[in-house]
This record gives sequence, C-alpha cells and structure tokens, in this order.
Amino acid sequence: MSDPIDLAHLARRVRARAVPEGPDPTAAVAAILRDRSGPEILFIKRADSPGDPWSGHMAFPGGRRDPGDETLVHTARRETLEEVGLDLGAHGEILGPLDDVPTHTTGLVVRPYVWTIVGSPELIPNREVAATEWVSL
Repeated sequence: MSDPIDLAHLARRVRARAVPEGPDPTAAVAAILRDRSGPEILFIKRADSPGDPWSGHMAFPGGRRDPGDETLVHTARRETLEEVGLDLGAHGEILGPLDDVPTHTTGLVVRPYVWTIVGSPELIPNREVAATEWVSL
C-alpha cells in the first residue's frame, strides 16, 4: 500500500511550478481538492448535449475565458461558480497552476489550477453538469 497523499506537500510542489511557455491558454479549469477521511478531488460529469465535443465526459469544472475575465484564475473561479455553485473565493485556497493542456478536438489550450477547500460546501450543478463526484486519491 502506498503512502497517503500529503496535501501540504502537494501545495508546495504546485506553488513551485512555473507557468510553461507555449500558446496562450483560452480556457481554465479548477482541480479542487479536499481532505475528509483522506484526500479527494472533485469531478463533474458533463451533461449530454449535441454539438458539445466533451458531452458526457468526466471533467474538472471550467471553461472558456470570457472577455470580461481579468485572468484565467478568474475564468476558473467563474466557471466553477456557474457550473456547481461553489465559490472558490469564499471556500477555497488557490495552490497554483499546472501545465497547460492543448485539446485534441477544438484547438483550445486549457490551464488547470489547483485549489483546496475545507469542509463540504453544497454543490448545485447547473444544466451543463449531469453529476458531481468526489473521488478518493
């Protein structure tokens, strides 16, 4: 059996990462961690929707940057609030970005950000989200 994941150690590693060079990201997602009886990460199941290349997929909350988003961090926070009703400004602490991920279907470049939250704020999925799931790490 492997050692349990130490969220404090993970936080130090994420904060030490440099944002990689490459095309400017056009979307952002939130990888949200919590520690209950062990570390967990939040996934959403996207609702089935014709024309959506990620229809029905498991994903992190997030989406495309809007012109009004000051930063990609704002994009990830806004999209998380819209999709699952979780206010990361009130309930979360940002640890930092992971490597940018180019998508293979749309040409988007996505920047994931890692957050931690304390407790279990209620999640209220919108029409874009079929389900939410906390998955043990």
